[in-house]
Amino acid sequence: MPYPVEPYRSDPGHVEVESGPVEVDAAAIALAVDTLLSANHGAGAWTGGGSAGYVVGSGGAGTIPSLPAVVQGATHTPLLLTWRDASGEPVDLTGATITGRLRLSRGGTVRDAEGAFPITDHEAGAFQWLLAAADVAEDGDHLVQFTATYADDTEDRTVAAVLPVKPAL
Repeated sequence: MPYPVEPYRSDPGHVEVESGPVEVDAAAIALAVDTLLSANHGAGAWTGGGSAGYVVGSGGAGTIPSLPAVVQGATHTPLLLTWRDASGEPVDLTGATITGRLRLSRGGTVRDAEGAFPITDHEAGAFQWLLAAADVAEDGDHLVQFTATYADDTEDRTVAAVLPVKPAL
């Protein structure tokens, strides 16, 4: 069972820095993410974790939320995620296949995540990210977006979130 994790950025709309919270321009960030990752329909939001995992879904305040930090090369402990709609209700993932795309936030090519995304509770919108070595090979902040592709070829996507990959010693 995965251990509880703490959110990297805990206050939506703010980024914590040494001097305290700094307001971010949500509209500019949202536009940049949409441009970089394209086709960002089904806008999503993330909320803090704990043993229940992190929440992805529709809604959000227009800021780039963050997943828990992982260490470069660490692939054993999966990330536990729950997809919710704008009203906070779980998205039914019955018949869906989850995939992910990511890129370094400081630049780079958008690429497919190589890890697996098993759905653990379809009706509750719960799934895991079983990290592959390539997903966490390079340290830095990565933008991540999940796509649910359904049997009828329709898709939903989350907004991009930051996956902080900390350097291994």
